[in-house]
Amino acid sequence: MDGYGIPYEVLLVPQGGIALPQLNQTNGDGNYGLFLVISQVSYNFGDQWRSALTQDQWNAMYDYQTVYGVRMIHINAYPSSQFGTEALGGCCSAGDDQIVTVDKNIAAEQFPTAGLNFGTWSAVSNYLNHVWINWGLFGLFAGYRRVLFNSQIDDLFLPSAIYGTDGGTFRLRPSDVTEHLSWQADLNTRLVSGGNAGSNYFIEFAFNGNGNFIYTQTIGVGKTCANPIGFVRGEEVTPLEYQKILGTGTDMWPPNSTFTWTLACMKKDPLVLQFMDKTYRDAFGLMSHTFTHLGENPITYDDAYREITFNQNFAKLATFTSAAKWSGKGLVPPAITGLHNGDALRAWSTAGLTSCVGDNTRPPLISPFNLYWPFITNMSSNGFDGFNVIPRFATRIYFNCDTANCTLQEWIDTSAGKGDIFDLLNLERESTAKNLLALRQDPYMFHQANLRWYDVDQLTINGNTKRYSLLEMWVESVLDEFVQYVNWPIITKKHDDMTTAFMNRMARDQCQYNISWNTAADQKSIIGFNVGCQTGNKCNVPIPVTIPIGNSITNVGSFKTEQIGNDPLTLWVTLTGAIKTFTLTTPIKLTAAGGAGLKISSSSKASSTTKPTSTSASNKPNSSGASSGAATTTTTSMMATIAASAPATSMTMRTNTLVTSTSPATTSSPLDPATVDSSSAGAGPSSVDSVSQISAPSVTDAAVSDSGDDAVTANVQASTSDVSPANKHRRRRDKQIHIRHRGRRHSKF
Repeated sequence: MDGYGIPYEVLLVPQGGIALPQLNQTNGDGNYGLFLVISQVSYNFGDQWRSALTQDQWNAMYDYQTVYGVRMIHINAYPSSQFGTEALGGCCSAGDDQIVTVDKNIAAEQFPTAGLNFGTWSAVSNYLNHVWINWGLFGLFAGYRRVLFNSQIDDLFLPSAIYGTDGGTFRLRPSDVTEHLSWQADLNTRLVSGGNAGSNYFIEFAFNGNGNFIYTQTIGVGKTCANPIGFVRGEEVTPLEYQKILGTGTDMWPPNSTFTWTLACMKKDPLVLQFMDKTYRDAFGLMSHTFTHLGENPITYDDAYREITFNQNFAKLATFTSAAKWSGKGLVPPAITGLHNGDALRAWSTAGLTSCVGDNTRPPLISPFNLYWPFITNMSSNGFDGFNVIPRFATRIYFNCDTANCTLQEWIDTSAGKGDIFDLLNLERESTAKNLLALRQDPYMFHQANLRWYDVDQLTINGNTKRYSLLEMWVESVLDEFVQYVNWPIITKKHDDMTTAFMNRMARDQCQYNISWNTAADQKSIIGFNVGCQTGNKCNVPIPVTIPIGNSITNVGSFKTEQIGNDPLTLWVTLTGAIKTFTLTTPIKLTAAGGAGLKISSSSKASSTTKPTSTSASNKPNSSGASSGAATTTTTSMMATIAASAPATSMTMRTNTLVTSTSPATTSSPLDPATVDSSSAGAGPSSVDSVSQISAPSVTDAAVSDSGDDAVTANVQASTSDVSPANKHRRRRDKQIHIRHRGRRHSKF
């Protein structure tokens, strides 16, 4: 939900119980478009496990479903007749897997717009979230789906000292760059032809201009260029999160330094000359990595300003500022330093920069509010207010390695790695697929040495034997994993555009946007929706609304629509002070499970201005959700998450923020309805009574196994012990998608 940007409300239910929030408004409008129930809100009461919700509360939600046609989804539910399943008491030894088969033809019929590739090679765990979100919310929701995949290459033009060598270095060569230009184009062709239509991947380079002049002095013909910048003293080593006292420090740069290098001098370097060629320049993203790569934790304002402005002068002379994918407002800080140095941050801002990348291995550089937001610097922790830090993932491809053997050895030596390069890549493909399926848009960190290709040994990746750079083998591996799950477009945005996406996400979340469904008079279909927000229906950035595939809007007007490849249509709504109302071309049925295909809707809680067309006081649901007659015509499409909670707390409402609602193992376990005390907890209605009463059990721990071409099999660990499978799964060391590559089939990509 956070990945899509779907607003939701969380109700934490303590063991002693809690009142339900008001399910509908006084005018009859409903407040919720979906109920998501975690672990049946169950606790161990000593004599038995039972729900902390009362029978009357369950009935209130069931009645609300009947009236408004919304769905309820259970996650980590105990197998029972309520869900069309039965617990057999175990099948095998501890640690063995139980098999659940999902017919891929049925999956394709029930979830047609999810873009999921069901097959024998598909992992199920994280991936199934997209199924229940889309099924439960009818394909119509505030928020949107977009996979951004950016590999940023630091240190362009600098040489890198190579791990495990006695002073050995490597600097990228034109032949390596030529290979990556061809590979990048071929990769996009394969992605599109393989089914991921709309894909557009490119490499982004972060350059250090001083490397050009180091080359011309040490290697270049004639050595006639001015000397590169050299420091007046050695670099100061500081702790990672060192915070410099503002105004302190001593300049490292020579006094009165000026940019005096000429274009003729720059062109003596064949690598720089290649990147000045429009064919190469416009094919890749380009951005600054500072001029010399001087660490910025302890440096002065003047040195930090020189590092930025000298690289800007270099970029202008090299025509990088005219590149199709030039990012002039962003920075990759050297070794991600300077983010607690207010003098450096002020210098970056003065030089026209607005953002930089961070490091997701360092919690102080991650937004404390939402993983999908940038971190915004502040005076207290960073010495400067308002600089935007975009989260960035590290990988096991190390900055100082140029071959597979090198990065493997460094992994073994520094991170207790075990196995060969394929074991390393399998870890990368699993963790990266999890990030992409979670719609994390953070870029990935690489370095220029990782692009060595011309003289490396051949490897077999995804069944193809040839030479691969470290970057190529990583990208080929992780995308081969990802495209086996989904047919979504894989898109790269240059740094400045990626920053805009992060900033817009935060801005619209802070508007607390929402949509509400408008239903037909007979309450059997959604005929349209309203878009608003809690900031006076004004928002500085457009609000995305996802429209089910195959559907459209009759009154789009001047609003922008967007559809890339197999992604659903997105309507971008600008709010300037009034709620906007839209009509669907095809109504969405609410009367049959799956009858309307895969559809979504959700938003933050807000009052709707649409009034019911035929509702009297006698047939409105009461404040607890019960009803004796017809429903109203509008349902606010908020999603409600109901979860067990160890402490006795009040209801927590958190819309548009990251909400953690898992329970400790001591208070959460599968609930066997057969042991429920009917005086305090209710069993759900029959799954065939109506669509609004159909609940979908979830897979808490899944692994791929072989079972034939027409089914995907998920190994589900069901348990009757006091420790739920969900909590076992949570404690796994890597906290990654649990995938067994047994009999793996390589994708069409």
